[in-house]
Amino acid sequence: MDKRNKIALCIDLDKTLILTDSLYESFVLSIKRNPLVLIFTPFWLARGKEFFKKKISEKVILKLDKLPFNKKLIDVIINARAEGRATVLATASTKKIAEQIAKHLQLFDRVESSNLSLNLKGKNKRDRLVELFGEKGFDYAGDCFADIPIWAAANSAILVNPSKNLIKKVEQITKINKLIYTLK
Repeated sequence: MDKRNKIALCIDLDKTLILTDSLYESFVLSIKRNPLVLIFTPFWLARGKEFFKKKISEKVILKLDKLPFNKKLIDVIINARAEGRATVLATASTKKIAEQIAKHLQLFDRVESSNLSLNLKGKNKRDRLVELFGEKGFDYAGDCFADIPIWAAANSAILVNPSKNLIKKVEQITKINKLIYTLK
C-alpha cells in the first residue's frame, strides 16, 4: 500500500508505548551493574540532560522482555500498519534505546529520537513531525502536557492514561481519537 497518502501514526515511548520511563530503567540497571555510576552522575548532568541520557544508555542494554509494553497501544499500531499507514516511534529517548525497542517490536517504519544537540520533546518533536508529515499529517499517541504542542499540530490524539485536565486541554486543540487506560 502507498503510505504517502495516509495519515502517519506517531508514538511516544516513555509512559506511552512502555508504561515506565526508559531513562529511569536504564539508570537503575546501570547502577545495579556498576554502583560507580552514581559518582559520575553529577558530572554527566552538569553537561546537560542529553549528555546524561547518552552516557547512561551507553552503559546498559535494556532487558526488553522485562519492560511493561502497552499492549493496547501495540494493537493500535498493528491496525495502523494493516491499513498501510506509516508508523513512527518519536521519542526524547536516545537513538540507542529507541532503535533497540523498535527493532524488538518490528512495528515501526521510522525512528525519531533525541541526540546530543536536540531533545526531541514538546515543540522540537512537533517541528520534526510537521517537517516529515506536514501539519495535520499525523496522529500522535502521548501521555502528558509536554505533548500539547505536538497534538496541536496533529490530525488527532491518542492519550495514554490521561488525567481529566489533560483530556480537557487536548479536546480544545484537536480531536481525540482514542483514550487508552492501562493498569500500571
